[in-house]
Amino acid sequence: MGSHSYGLQWPGTMHKPGNSPGRHRAVYRRQRLPTKPHGQRTGPVPAITSRPRILVAAALGAVIATILLFQLQCRHAEAAAAAAIYNLITPTLAATKSPIVWFGLGRPGGFGLLITPDCSAAFLLVPLFLLGMGLVLPVRLVLRQVLGALAMAAGVLITGNLLRIGAIAVAMRIAGSDLGYQIGHLVIGSAISVIFISISLVLITIIITGPLIMAKGS
Repeated sequence: MGSHSYGLQWPGTMHKPGNSPGRHRAVYRRQRLPTKPHGQRTGPVPAITSRPRILVAAALGAVIATILLFQLQCRHAEAAAAAAIYNLITPTLAATKSPIVWFGLGRPGGFGLLITPDCSAAFLLVPLFLLGMGLVLPVRLVLRQVLGALAMAAGVLITGNLLRIGAIAVAMRIAGSDLGYQIGHLVIGSAISVIFISISLVLITIIITGPLIMAKGS
């Protein structure tokens, strides 16, 4: 009779430890319940990018296309800006129809400096905006910070190229149009470009990743 009562109590009310075959089978079934693989995501997969970010990337692509299509006008505007700045130091004038900056007008040894496509700030801005097209897409990066970093980097590159034009002009004034141009263009100008490109990349890195690093540290 006791044996019959023991059988009626399993599996709902029997909780005493023992060597009952039925109880061990119940535990075995509970262990074999299907479980999710280790590391499987339980929520929705986060989006890699968004439509507004794609539109911003497309806008940067349009800016690149505009720079390439109107590179002559960009170089002429750069010559005008350089002339306006350096006219404060020495008589300087930008040509009306060509991207040429004339230094020392009305003085002995005056010369003109042609801004070629590979010496223009546009030559530096195109790779920057190509980089920006990749940086604006990930949702984990703050879009406002990315755009701010690109704007500051563009300003640094333009400033550096204007300084490079002045350095070449000074070298030509001191060492002559031939040797001075070689020294100013290949040595001093290249060094200035490398320095300002490095500064722009450091600024981009600090502005974009700085808040992320601080957030992880806190």
